[in-house]
Amino acid sequence: MRTTQGGHRSPIAAPARSRPVHRGLVEVVPETSGQPAAAAVRISHLRENLTDVACRLLFAGACLAQIADAITTVIGLGRHGRFEANFLMREAVTTPAMVGMLKLILVALVCAVAMLRLPVHRARVALLLAMSLGAIAPIQNVFQILGPR
Repeated sequence: MRTTQGGHRSPIAAPARSRPVHRGLVEVVPETSGQPAAAAVRISHLRENLTDVACRLLFAGACLAQIADAITTVIGLGRHGRFEANFLMREAVTTPAMVGMLKLILVALVCAVAMLRLPVHRARVALLLAMSLGAIAPIQNVFQILGPR
């Protein structure tokens, strides 16, 4: 458009000239900040947790609690007149070894995620809870096996 004196535009349009259009390349680069990448933080948490002796012992304890639960369940159900009291697991205990392996894998995965995402002191608490909660069932099974019929 043409402009007149004083910067006002006139209603008369300038002849249209075709302007060349060029292709461009836009590269998006994230800003580097003082914050390390989330993946690097997770890997460092896992590395620290695996080097911590308490975390390794608690992880092994949580896994052993699941194995003990499977073994005590097999022994308890092998006795005459015993049945699975948990109605959710009653059908599953036809193959207690398979259920025990499934529980062991799930607990190991949950513990691995905790060690991957949490710093050492919090991972210890999570693993202690996993081990403690997992130890309840085999202790209860032992009392029922040794208790009066």
